[in-house]
Amino acid sequence: MTAENTPDEISFEAAIAEVDALVKKIQNQRSLDSLVADVKRAKELITMCESRILATESELEEILGVDGVHASDSQ
Repeated sequence: MTAENTPDEISFEAAIAEVDALVKKIQNQRSLDSLVADVKRAKELITMCESRILATESELEEILGVDGVHASDSQ
């Protein structure tokens, strides 16, 4: 997985793994230029993950015939 991959070209799981690796790298970052690039990449991936989570939630609600009710709300 390289920085050239757009977020839509990688799986959700690969994006999470890349964000995790970037966080570890950022914690030890010495170069300001690299820091900015790594934070931008992490933000792109996090935005993609959030979007996929929302889309999946909507799809599951549609499949299950649920209208905006979360499993935790029904308990």
